Amino acid sequence: MLIAPASAPLLFGLNSSAIYLGVAAGGVIGGLSQDWLSITLLGVPAAIVALLATTITRAETAATPK
Repeated sequence: MLIAPASAPLLFGLNSSAIYLGVAAGGVIGGLSQDWLSITLLGVPAAIVALLATTITRAETAATPK
């Protein structure tokens, strides 16, 4: 693992941007889900997003050399 202290401010900025993007995307997906689905089905899009995130994370972990 390579540690690069000089790039820390850039990485903190990218991390913050990713968090804000995720919050915004969650609001958009939640709002659209409320318009398109009944209240009893609102867990379905949440489960799909959680499954997608888990799949991407596992694929990236498997592809990363140790």
